[in-house]
Amino acid sequence: MPVVDGAIVVVANASTVNGAAGVLTTALQGKAYTTVKATNATVKQDATTFHYDATATGELDVANSLSVLLGGPIVQ
Repeated sequence: MPVVDGAIVVVANASTVNGAAGVLTTALQGKAYTTVKATNATVKQDATTFHYDATATGELDVANSLSVLLGGPIVQ
């Protein structure tokens, strides 16, 4: 069962696809993740990555659940 509690998810669009972060944010809300308004990254990148605060209890578990849900992006 995915872990959806323990972190607030911020989706930042680092792709060249307009609106991608908003679409993903809405989808995650539908899966019971807590999110904030989607935003744009300052630097474009080719791969999806998850960043989390290692000192915050629960964030790694949520990041790992997101990675499984989205097919294995990198968790950093």
